[in-house]
Amino acid sequence: MQQATKSVPAARSFDFRVFSAYAAIYILWGSTFLAICYAVESIPPFMQSGVRALIAGGILMAWAWARGERRFRLADWRSAAVGGFFFFVVCHGLLSWGELRVPSGVASVVLALIPIWVVLLDWLRPGGVRPAGATLFGVGLGFVGLVMLVGPGAFAGVGGLDVVATIALALSALGWAVGTIYSRYRPLPYSAVATSALQMLAGGALLMLISAASGEWSALTPAILDTRAWLAVLYLAVVGSVITFSAYSWLIQASSPSRVSTYAYVNPVVAVFLGWLLAGEQLTLPTMAAAGVIVAAVVVIITSQGQAAKAR
Repeated sequence: MQQATKSVPAARSFDFRVFSAYAAIYILWGSTFLAICYAVESIPPFMQSGVRALIAGGILMAWAWARGERRFRLADWRSAAVGGFFFFVVCHGLLSWGELRVPSGVASVVLALIPIWVVLLDWLRPGGVRPAGATLFGVGLGFVGLVMLVGPGAFAGVGGLDVVATIALALSALGWAVGTIYSRYRPLPYSAVATSALQMLAGGALLMLISAASGEWSALTPAILDTRAWLAVLYLAVVGSVITFSAYSWLIQASSPSRVSTYAYVNPVVAVFLGWLLAGEQLTLPTMAAAGVIVAAVVVIITSQGQAAKAR
């Protein structure tokens, strides 16, 4: 494989790892929104997110140990805890909580704001570069789409989606963006497998503490034993975290942030379709219009970033 790569020009070579990683974050991640919807029907949101992260982190840590990565410094655990907090506590925790009140398809559309947050944070970080006018236009367009999604009347307490839940989902997207920028510019000195394991275990432990502190443990009912909910958690752990988050962690280093962010094109389409097909979620014209505006904003941002990169 290495000899073939050397003999073929880089522009023409096909990297199956890159193709598979993009396929995972495009398609598989889109399906996780419906799985979360099923899981939180019976399992409290922070507990569900914590169990998911701990299962996935345990699997990946066993894999890292099998590959010989067995010694991790305390400083690396602290760094992983920062990434784990934003990826899993802020993003997954708020996403699971929000899906108690908002349909999975709508949640996926709000999470499409992640590339918008990434652009803003990459600009505001020390040494960041001011985005082009087209990128700023895309940022504004994305927030217009979010307002359309919630519905103007919701801010006056009339109709629309749950405003608090939608804001929580927007903050969930912000948390993922913060984790992305942090991991991009302060990566751990390990493989994507070990890095993901450290972040998941740290994030999962924090989520379980939050679950206990918020009273989720004392409010458990027999419904928590629901088989479908736990199968959904297992799917989220293996498919949504072990496979997909590992692919994402690797792509952050192997590709540009703007290209990796293109998963935001596909995730809402997959999630909305599955929510309609399997969960009976309604597709209204206002929701579809708002989704179109948000996805268009993401297209504008990523396209402008790609053109700027070529110009440099």
